[in-house]
Amino acid sequence: MGILLDLLKAAASEASPLSKLGFWRQRVSAQVDSLASSSAPAQYLQVKNGAEQALVGLNVDILLQSTIASSGVERAGGVSEKEFVLTAGRTYHLLAHGFANTFSDPTGGRLLVKWVDANNASVPQTGPDSIGAEWRPTTNTEATSADQVAECVFVVPADATLAQRTVHLRCTAATGTATIPSNGVTASIVEIK
Repeated sequence: MGILLDLLKAAASEASPLSKLGFWRQRVSAQVDSLASSSAPAQYLQVKNGAEQALVGLNVDILLQSTIASSGVERAGGVSEKEFVLTAGRTYHLLAHGFANTFSDPTGGRLLVKWVDANNASVPQTGPDSIGAEWRPTTNTEATSADQVAECVFVVPADATLAQRTVHLRCTAATGTATIPSNGVTASIVEIK
């Protein structure tokens, strides 16, 4: 790096684009400008459920019909109410929080909601599993607390298939069923690297 720095310092004083050093200075400057302007803005998406969803239980996908803000993260097929397509080779923070009511089992009911891919496999597909949100009725008699947030950092492999980089929220474990009220769930996907 010392040689490159010395050359850049020498080129800084060269004003003539006709000299070899001046020509080199212009080329380096153009490349640096190109790199600086070609960096893509971070991708993000924030969505919520716009309608009540009844009978949510085991293996039911959570619907998120309303887009609050979006840039770069698309709905699968442009219209999906549940699936979102991420870009291979990028890293995202996936976050969802919400609640449910009208549990079929008011003392022992629960829904475990997690981020999964289009094949319903947990994301990330390797390494530690994502953190699931556990939604319980306020009348639940279990002596443990519930976390209402589903969260993970997902490094999408550069060679990921479309199914592996298409994510959604799904109830992966349940005791009974429940209803998610309108505006009861908000989710965000934010590129962090």
